[in-house]
Amino acid sequence: MKLLHSWVRGVVAVASLGAVLATPVRAGDGLRPPPVGTNSVIKIDGTYGGSYGAKGQEPQKFSMPLGGTLELIGYGDEKSPRYVLLVADAGETPFLQGQALTFLKARGSELVEDAVFGSYNMTTMLLLPVVSPRGLADADLKAEPRDVAITTMFNPLATKIRCDVSLSEKADGLHVVRKLVRDEKKKPGDDKPKDDKPDAPARPAQVGPKQEIRAYSDEFVLEKGTGLLISGRTNYEIEMSFGEQSQVLTIELSAKVAERRKLSDDDAAMVADDAKQLQKLGTLPQVLTEELDKLKDALAKLNKSQVELDAFATERANSPLKAGIAAVQAQIAQAAAGIEGQVKEQEFLAQLRGKPAPDFTLKNLNDEDVTLSSFIEGKVALISFWGFG
Repeated sequence: MKLLHSWVRGVVAVASLGAVLATPVRAGDGLRPPPVGTNSVIKIDGTYGGSYGAKGQEPQKFSMPLGGTLELIGYGDEKSPRYVLLVADAGETPFLQGQALTFLKARGSELVEDAVFGSYNMTTMLLLPVVSPRGLADADLKAEPRDVAITTMFNPLATKIRCDVSLSEKADGLHVVRKLVRDEKKKPGDDKPKDDKPDAPARPAQVGPKQEIRAYSDEFVLEKGTGLLISGRTNYEIEMSFGEQSQVLTIELSAKVAERRKLSDDDAAMVADDAKQLQKLGTLPQVLTEELDKLKDALAKLNKSQVELDAFATERANSPLKAGIAAVQAQIAQAAAGIEGQVKEQEFLAQLRGKPAPDFTLKNLNDEDVTLSSFIEGKVALISFWGFG
């Protein structure tokens, strides 16, 4: 009898476990942005590598580690939440230095860059796809092949790819795995847009390198009931080609929420105030001209922003956005140095206009000495200095 009871209990336990595993995804299980008034500390790890070279030749390979600590801070109100993504520690990822601040806003289940401040930077393109991935809303959580909108470091705009999607409920949360489906039947040229009419005008040639996603997979763990991201992993390989040159780039990146802490009322108010001020002081002037007066005006505005930022940094030495303030200071200083160089260049050119060009002697492509004054007299010459390396 005891043996029978044990067997029955075992059957019931197995049946119960099966019921749990078969539980359908419920409303609220899909990805949700972190709550307002919280700071999510996220550990990043991975590699960035690939190869490049001319087609048919031995490619040159490269690889570098990715790693560091992020802070994703939510502020504002629940109806229109805003977020700051900070690279608190760039670790072994030097190209994240100076780009350690991104302002975001919620759009449905995901975070997108706030158009009020700047444009896509390296932080956004590299980290946002693993910190706030696309295509994980309630309606997307179906274990079936589907088109998935993804973004990559090399294309911040959404690209749809066909993926197998699997879901599994485990002790640590809901696991969502997506993997690119390779169409083995597709032939070269199948992706080329087809005109409806045979006599349609020719389409313009593609500008820039061609991109092909050769491999893609990701896995995200969401907290059951809240939809908060626990961890994420993404792995993709992209081939970029331009003429005979080809480059294969590979990203392997993982993110894990190490801590999610609630901000005090004072810190939450400070984040909201400081974010607003940083958006104002960190906005770069759009300088699309070589006119000296306009360049000088832009430089004067940046120099003024630098002074105000220095004072702001001193006043807000204990701000939760301290790392972001330093990042904006570095960004403004870099922009000011660039425009100052343009100003000096235009001032130098102004001094040369109407005067004889300085003479020089250099080698041409046939390794022959060429002196400017020997053939320019009475003629207009276009001089192009270039190099290949």
